Amino acid sequence: MKPTTFFRLSRWLGTALLVLMTFAHPAHAQQGLPQGTVNALMNDPNYCAYGFNPNCPPPSSGGDLSGGDLWHIAMAFSPSTGHWGISRASYSTRGTSRNEKIIQRTNNEKMAIHRCSSDGEIQDCTLAFSEEMGMVSAVLGVLPNGQYQLFAAGIGDDSLNRLHWALGFNLGFLRRDKRERYQVLLDGCREVAQECRVVVKNWIGQDPISTLNAKDAYGAVFIDEADNSKVFAAASHATPQQAEASARALCQAGGGQQCSRWYGFANMCTAVAVGQVRGEPVHAGVEGKNKEHVSLLALKQCNDRGAGSCRVLIASCSMECDPSQMGCKLPRPQKS
Repeated sequence: MKPTTFFRLSRWLGTALLVLMTFAHPAHAQQGLPQGTVNALMNDPNYCAYGFNPNCPPPSSGGDLSGGDLWHIAMAFSPSTGHWGISRASYSTRGTSRNEKIIQRTNNEKMAIHRCSSDGEIQDCTLAFSEEMGMVSAVLGVLPNGQYQLFAAGIGDDSLNRLHWALGFNLGFLRRDKRERYQVLLDGCREVAQECRVVVKNWIGQDPISTLNAKDAYGAVFIDEADNSKVFAAASHATPQQAEASARALCQAGGGQQCSRWYGFANMCTAVAVGQVRGEPVHAGVEGKNKEHVSLLALKQCNDRGAGSCRVLIASCSMECDPSQMGCKLPRPQKS
């Protein structure tokens, strides 16, 4: 090689190297941040936390994971209040170390608990769901003791779904049970809870709240004719007969001597307040779409009727889903 050619090549390589050093993105721009925080790897080119890193492209709404991104879903809830929080994170399936993935999953779980806690105001939030694959359905139930229970399942809970995602095409025709996950969860919730409603259906990509065309959900209110201060309600059942049987059982378990049906309701909330006027009980019942709202209205109506010592006896909702929490189309409200 001629000396002039060598020097020209060296100068060209030096210029290229200088340009590369000037414009190349650093591989670990956030090494100075403390590890274990949500933003610890935010600008790492091998890492993407959509929602935290503005440079991350929005996830695909089609649910195709073949592009190299893996979603992690975490969900927490409060047994005492029923408040829940959900968090999603993503990271590259290539170039992201196992430890980095563990850190992000842990941070995602902490974020779900933080969102559930409403910035620390709720103290008993616990992790209820932590799963990769990017889809989850969840049903929130109210137990007979007043506590809440969250029933959640993701696509990773099903071996056939895992195979479906691995192969890239739908194997649903092999299923014996054609119901969606939220329907299975509803049935399981109804076996142990007084109220059940879908709060998340198929979180995937950018569409965390897919619209649910809800079915009728029935409730019933029973009263003890021997003691009008004892009123019981059961809700969220698939048929009016199931709701009545459940409410009658609650009345009997609560010491009712002459349990009888007061009224039935569906696809709405109801509340009953009771007070005293000259020693006689005065009842006020209200229906609506929000439990807290109907409770306040029932108390107001009781007081407006001149009753004293008004208190809410029951407040119950019979809705397959809550329109205030998710995309949900309820059937027509009913009272009978």
